[in-house]
Amino acid sequence: MARILIPLIARMNDTLNNYFIELGIPAAVFLDIPLSRFTFENALLAKPILASANISHAILFSSAFHMQHAHYIFNHVLPILNLNLVSAKAPLPDIKLVQLYAY
Repeated sequence: MARILIPLIARMNDTLNNYFIELGIPAAVFLDIPLSRFTFENALLAKPILASANISHAILFSSAFHMQHAHYIFNHVLPILNLNLVSAKAPLPDIKLVQLYAY
């Protein structure tokens, strides 16, 4: 069974955990990953936790806008980790997404 990596922000973490639990995913598959300030730090902090739990497969959940960035970083920091990617549509109007992509 794959383990789930949850994003960076505590409030988002709680919200996503609750959402996944409502979908029927058991709470036992979630790992407590220390809070980080950015994606690279998240991957660095997750690395020893995943190694100590002998996890080789994980689900990386992120917004569609952020997924390419997150996938690149996690592949760089954890190259032997087999990732399944799950992206969610960013809850922003299309005009805001266009502005973010342009940035």
